[in-house]
Amino acid sequence: MKKQDTTSTVKGNYVRYATIDFGGDVWRFRNGSAGLFVGYQYWRERLDAYGVVFTVPPIGRTDGDSVPVVTNDVTWQSLRVGITGTAQFDTRTRFLFDGAFVPYAKVSDEDSHWMRVNPPDPDFFLGPAPNIHIKGTGYGFQFEAELRHEVRRDWEVGAGLRYWWLRATDGTRTALGFSVPLSELTSQRGGFTLSVTHRW
Repeated sequence: MKKQDTTSTVKGNYVRYATIDFGGDVWRFRNGSAGLFVGYQYWRERLDAYGVVFTVPPIGRTDGDSVPVVTNDVTWQSLRVGITGTAQFDTRTRFLFDGAFVPYAKVSDEDSHWMRVNPPDPDFFLGPAPNIHIKGTGYGFQFEAELRHEVRRDWEVGAGLRYWWLRATDGTRTALGFSVPLSELTSQRGGFTLSVTHRW
């Protein structure tokens, strides 16, 4: 088997998700409350890489950034169990927090290596796209915190932080009709959030 090492530029990506939680307040305090919830989350991400530079033979060969090279499409479906809380700083400003443990998550990952569908060198053939499939199960955790301020009656603006992490170690990786045990597949997403909320 010949070895190949390349670099490419990620020019396209998107994320879609939907979360449904059910729960309620369990503890109430003078300036806030805390509660428990259980829920479901759907999380899908896609990355598209274009262009290629070969870093091992044939060194120096390049394909332009208009050439699609790899598409990765991963979908998680997860069960969430967690705690949520609210702290009221004054009549118009409050802090919200929720932390969730993910005891079960199912993942489907598909890789399409476009230059290996019909390559000139048969050693790099991977078959029709998507040509690598991963199915597995795992676990994870999720965290969100946000500061919200009421700008007019029943309308709030907010800014916060979010971090999601999911990991699968039980599953299979399939290519060219052969399957091997999954070693590990991890997805994580974190960053700042901005929101506009209407309260009924």
